[in-house]
Amino acid sequence: MEIKAKIYSSSACFACEKTKSFFKDQGVPYEELNVEENQQAKIDLFKISGQNGLPVIIYQDQVIVGYRPKTLENLIKDKNLGT
Repeated sequence: MEIKAKIYSSSACFACEKTKSFFKDQGVPYEELNVEENQQAKIDLFKISGQNGLPVIIYQDQVIVGYRPKTLENLIKDKNLGT
């Protein structure tokens, strides 16, 4: 299954868990980058979003900060992320 999105997350992030669950429920493949375990991911996160807030979702030219189900639904619909 092709990875179509990246989710920057951390282990203790409730919103990150909600975001991953949303993608799983929608059947959207993603790569998780845990910033607690991956220092380069933490550096990249700040370069991409300009902040350390989590989760951060990346797809093509879209950067979404935080768990935003309506925005994610629109992204899946508009970008055909789903399988």
